Amino acid sequence: MLRVTLGQYASKVTAGNAKNQAGSPRQKAKIFHVVPGTPVTPVEKLKEQRRRFGQDRYSRQPEYRPGRNVRMDPNTFTLYATTKGVMTIRTSRINPSYKWLDVEPDIQKMYRSRCMRAALQARGKASMMVESNVYYRAELDHVTEPHWRERVMRVPKATERFQDPNCFTRGLVPSLRPLSRYSYE
Repeated sequence: MLRVTLGQYASKVTAGNAKNQAGSPRQKAKIFHVVPGTPVTPVEKLKEQRRRFGQDRYSRQPEYRPGRNVRMDPNTFTLYATTKGVMTIRTSRINPSYKWLDVEPDIQKMYRSRCMRAALQARGKASMMVESNVYYRAELDHVTEPHWRERVMRVPKATERFQDPNCFTRGLVPSLRPLSRYSYE
């Protein structure tokens, strides 16, 4: 004989926080709150992100790092704009999986250049040889700076990285800001 059980009796355990438990709450997708290339307000949340699973602490960093006029919450890795402007994504030429979010404060400049490009493209006069074209960027920086890899690979000496504190006490250097060990471009 076939027995029919109602759906209400065959429920899973209510949502707990244990990872291997049936019915653990789903992880929400961490999304962009702003479309790249559009204007943002000063304290707007740009992107929520979680730390990635990697072997060492540098590969565990989140996908997008704070660039110009963007700050990152150190606990949640959420990126916020610090000024009003247009949000863009900048990709590293050393490691393409390393990206920054930038906010360009001059909205009119971005808008006018986009309109100008659209008008020139309609006439067939817009060049594809621009930095924003990812297929051309490798050729472009080979033309503008052929030996950029050697410059990036050179480790700065400690005297270059750290300002002389004596200059700071005399007032010749405004602040002691050591350069980062890791320079990405």
